[in-house]
Amino acid sequence: MDNLRKQGYDEFLREQRFDPPSHGLVTLLRLRGDEEAGSQSPPEIKQTDDNPLVTRLDLVRVDRQPDGHLLIQKEAFLRLVYAFQLDPEALYMLRRESYGFARLHGAHGDTTTYYLATISAVLIWSQVERSTRGIIVPRIADSLCDRDQIFTHYAATICAHARFVRHPWLLRHVAVVETASWIDRTYENALHSLRRAESSTGHGCWGSWDRATAETTTPAENLAEISKSVGFTAAALANVVRHIKIVNQLVALPLEDDKGADDGVDDVLRAHAFVREQMAARATDTDYLQERARTQLQVIFNLINHHEASTSRQIAAAAKEDSASMRVLALMTVVFLPGTFFAALFSVPTLRWSEDSVMGPRFWVYWAFTLPCTLSLVLVIYGLSGGGRCRSWISSSWARLRVKLVTSKGRKMAEVVDKESIGKA
Repeated sequence: MDNLRKQGYDEFLREQRFDPPSHGLVTLLRLRGDEEAGSQSPPEIKQTDDNPLVTRLDLVRVDRQPDGHLLIQKEAFLRLVYAFQLDPEALYMLRRESYGFARLHGAHGDTTTYYLATISAVLIWSQVERSTRGIIVPRIADSLCDRDQIFTHYAATICAHARFVRHPWLLRHVAVVETASWIDRTYENALHSLRRAESSTGHGCWGSWDRATAETTTPAENLAEISKSVGFTAAALANVVRHIKIVNQLVALPLEDDKGADDGVDDVLRAHAFVREQMAARATDTDYLQERARTQLQVIFNLINHHEASTSRQIAAAAKEDSASMRVLALMTVVFLPGTFFAALFSVPTLRWSEDSVMGPRFWVYWAFTLPCTLSLVLVIYGLSGGGRCRSWISSSWARLRVKLVTSKGRKMAEVVDKESIGKA
């Protein structure tokens, strides 16, 4: 094992985490074929132990959690890797969740390890003596199906192409079929999502042409939800572009061992040619949908800004009405306050209006309560409205006072020292 391969393998052992499945079993897809007779026994999916026998094709399912933990015992997984003669470098790619297709050579003599990762599953396999043995790690979900459905679809496609079980490119061909199907279904969902968004906003080639009605009838809350949906669609379309490139890479590869094979290989070659043309058309369609998604996101952003501007105008109008109400209250206060003040003043018992001396001997009590209360209220209101400035003024005043005290004390001490010096002299 060379240094680079050993380094990747060590990183896999150090970082990969394993959680044994609760049932303690591993799902095995097994196809048996009879090369001489040219016939295959019916394929089967069953539960087996961690050391499956190898026939024409053995594909072991290993689930993985969202946090990357593999649901299998570590020792059992490493035994599978050793028994299937898989290149340790593929384990490093599995740990790093690398996408795409790779062929790895040199770990086990002339044995080639194939690594293929898409949004639906990761496939790692090798072929020894015309028998394919590998591991499939289905994603927990691919935006369309969960991992059980993903494995069921792959198993069904493998069974449909069981006649090619002796060829090392069988799993690659299955991945092409499944990935192309995922691309078509994801594109269809994205198309419907964008059509719904265009109908809601009234902008686009699939919406109402009454744009003014759409702007006034689409609530801001609905626009936020539509924005989330269109954003998810844009991300899905970007993933479609990536998988179109993966499929194009796979169908451009030659089929190993296709010389002298049965006539069915020609059907696979024609299917790959058709898929290549289909991916070219789908790439053009995806570019168009991506442009529509970008346009919808910009339209939704403008509509949300329009709603916010309308809300701001409503808030400004309400503030203007409140201001008018406050002016009315202020006007009423100006009108009635003087009369109220003088009425209260004339009713004060310490003011004797019927006598020559109007102010009584205890009129000072009125000022003794009024002036401190008024001053206290003014200070409280000032502190609540400008407390920061008030605290800053108090702090600065206290600092200046301390400086003066220290300076004064220092001068006095200096004078005392001078006097003592003169006395000693």
